[in-house]
Amino acid sequence: MILLDIVKWTTEIIFLGLLIPSLIFLLLEIAKWIKGIIRQLKIMIQGVDTYTEKVIEEVISHKLDTGELVNKGISLGKLGKYHEAIVCFDRALEINPRLSEAWYNKGAVLADLERYHEAINSYEKFIEFAPLYGNYMIEHAAHVKVVEEVIRELKRRIQGETPI
Repeated sequence: MILLDIVKWTTEIIFLGLLIPSLIFLLLEIAKWIKGIIRQLKIMIQGVDTYTEKVIEEVISHKLDTGELVNKGISLGKLGKYHEAIVCFDRALEINPRLSEAWYNKGAVLADLERYHEAINSYEKFIEFAPLYGNYMIEHAAHVKVVEEVIRELKRRIQGETPI
């Protein structure tokens, strides 16, 4: 009986002796895998930061005209890069403060960011500068009415009347 117990304990000790190093090896492998993921995330974040810096540098260096700046801002906004989009719209507005397209699109991005007061100001500037002449009169008049409704909705959100 004692001999059987000794054999059993010896087997358990040997088993544990093999299991513990295996578990340690597994944990080390998991740690390496996590470290690799962290490294990849850092590379991705650096890439985003580099891209953002490139966009801002390009905008600041005046390499784009107002139309290109507005188009780039629209594209960035659609990609969810709202702050970069605002940089583009602001630069376009520095060049031409009466550029209604920049005011409109800046308002849309600010509304997406839930910066409603600023969005309203941008939309009001759009209405102020929207061209209401020639072939564009009907199209822009309809657009102005839509923007006026958006402004009313944003004001309701600010007052808490409409859930966001």
